[in-house]
Amino acid sequence: MCVRRPTWARWAPIFSLWLTGLVAVAAAPVDADLSCPPLNLAVSPSEPTPSSHARGLLWRITRGTAVPSYLFGTIHLGDPALVRIPEPVADALDRSRRFVMEAKLDVEEMANWSRSMLNTDADALRSELGSPLFGRAMALLPRYGIPDAIGAMLKPWALYLTLSTPPATGGLPLDLVLATRAESQGKTVEGLETVAEQADVIAGLPREEQVALVRDAVCYYETLQADIEQTKQLYLNRDLGALAAMATRYGLSESARYRHLLQQLLWDRNARMVDRMEPFLSGGGAFIAIGALHLPGPKGLLGRLEALGYRVTPVY
Repeated sequence: MCVRRPTWARWAPIFSLWLTGLVAVAAAPVDADLSCPPLNLAVSPSEPTPSSHARGLLWRITRGTAVPSYLFGTIHLGDPALVRIPEPVADALDRSRRFVMEAKLDVEEMANWSRSMLNTDADALRSELGSPLFGRAMALLPRYGIPDAIGAMLKPWALYLTLSTPPATGGLPLDLVLATRAESQGKTVEGLETVAEQADVIAGLPREEQVALVRDAVCYYETLQADIEQTKQLYLNRDLGALAAMATRYGLSESARYRHLLQQLLWDRNARMVDRMEPFLSGGGAFIAIGALHLPGPKGLLGRLEALGYRVTPVY
C-alpha cells in the first residue's frame, strides 16, 4: 500500500472517519438567517445500549476446525494516542495470514473519489446553501487547509464530511497504520467494500438532505468537535456500549431522516460486510479491521456472526 502523500491524501482521513458511524449527525431546524436554536440531545440513546459485546475492541472469531480469525474495531483517526497498536492487537495481526479492511484505499480509487467531491460550477455551492450558510461554512475551512477556491467548489455532501471531522493531525489513520504493518510482513491486504460503494451512501442522498446536514455541521460545529474528543476517550476505554449511545443521541427533531441515515451508514453495510467476510473467516487466519461502531448491538457484526454459528470471544 502506498503511504506517500499524494493530493488525494488530504481527503482520506475525512472519508474514513464518517464510515465508523462515529461522526455525529444533528438534525435541528435552522432558520433563513442561520440563527441556530439550542441543540436538543438525547438523555438516553434511541437504540438500547447493547447488553452483549459492550466492551472490547479485539474479538477472536471461530467456527468448526478453521484457524481462528480476529475482528478488530478501529477508529479512523490519525491521533498519536489512537494509532499506537496495543500488544494483543499487534500479536493477533502478526500471527494472521491476511489483513482485511473496510475498503482498500488505492491511489486510483481515491483520486476518482476526490474528483467526485467537486462541482464543475464554482457558484453551485453558494446557490445551494444560500449566502449566510455558505459564508459560515467557508469561514471554517481554513483550519482544514482547504483553499477558498477549492472549498467553494465542494458538493454539499463533501463539505459536510469535511466539517464533521477534526482538522487533520498529519498522521495516517489507524486503519492505514495496520495495513502498512501487514504489508511490511508480506500479508495480502483485502477490502470488504469499494471506495465507490462507501461514498455512494452519503453522496447519493437528495441534495436537500445534504444541505440540511451542512447546516447542522455548521450550526453545531464546536459541539460536534467536542463530541469527537469524547469519542476518542471512549474508544481508548474500549467502551462499545458508550460509543453506540453517542451515535444515537442526535437528530431527535428529524428522527425519521436520522434513523434512515443510520440504517444506511451502519446496519445495511453490516449485512453486506458480514456476507463478504465469510470467505475470509471460513479460510481462517484473517485479521479484519472495521470501524468500532459496526461491532456492537443486535444488528452489529458480532451479533450477526453469532447468528451464523460463529463463536466470538473478547481478547482485548
